[in-house]
Amino acid sequence: MDKKYWVFGIVMVLVIAVFGISLASSKKDSFGDFASSSPFSKCSDSDGGLNYNIYGEVTKGTSVYMDACSEITLSEKYCKGNNPSSKNYNCPLACYNGACCTPKTCSELGKQCGGWDNGCGGTLNCGTCASGQTCDSTGQCVASCIPESDSAFCSRLGKNCAIVSANDNCGGARMVNCGTCQIGQVCSNNVCVVSNTTCFDSDGGIVFNAKGTVTKGLSSVIDYCSGNYVGEFYCLNNNIANINASCVAMNYTGCTDGACV
Repeated sequence: MDKKYWVFGIVMVLVIAVFGISLASSKKDSFGDFASSSPFSKCSDSDGGLNYNIYGEVTKGTSVYMDACSEITLSEKYCKGNNPSSKNYNCPLACYNGACCTPKTCSELGKQCGGWDNGCGGTLNCGTCASGQTCDSTGQCVASCIPESDSAFCSRLGKNCAIVSANDNCGGARMVNCGTCQIGQVCSNNVCVVSNTTCFDSDGGIVFNAKGTVTKGLSSVIDYCSGNYVGEFYCLNNNIANINASCVAMNYTGCTDGACV
């Protein structure tokens, strides 16, 4: 065989061998797998390298490798040469969202009591308040509030009748019956006012054997006796009316204190 063919064959074998070795070494990454990206792609690390306190992502071609936590151990991704690599690092205090993390203290958060997020995925217990104090919604110990009585609630709001719904002195929702109005009064906006339009008879009408009071606005009259006669007041067409009747004629013994007996 001609010498030139031998030389050509040897050259081709060497070229194939070198290309194969180069391709294998460029595709083999430090994770023990073959990289799917081109050997000519550039490896980049968003956190600049072995930066344990900042979350980062390593990118090469279409492949992305992210920093990750497993309890306090951080799997830190970085570029070794032009290939993605990984290093495990035990964080001193905590690992959270792909970076070493230092939990906040109660003092740093400005909290005196209660449970709060420590900034590293955990709960910070800032304790309880002293006797006579409560922990408010901002984590501060404040003087305890003693809810007011029903009468104090109504008085503070200036209400004296019907159901009143409002916040009490401690800021809590409260519903209280503030009472009923006297005869001749009506409840308007939870306040008793004089009624100038309604006639009211406490004994329910013409009832000779019960003493009653009839009111309309500021006017008020009471059933009375005159000898054996009773003066009975009642409401007629929303006005005050009266009638005198003999208790004896109605088979009563007589009249005492505004009523037949």
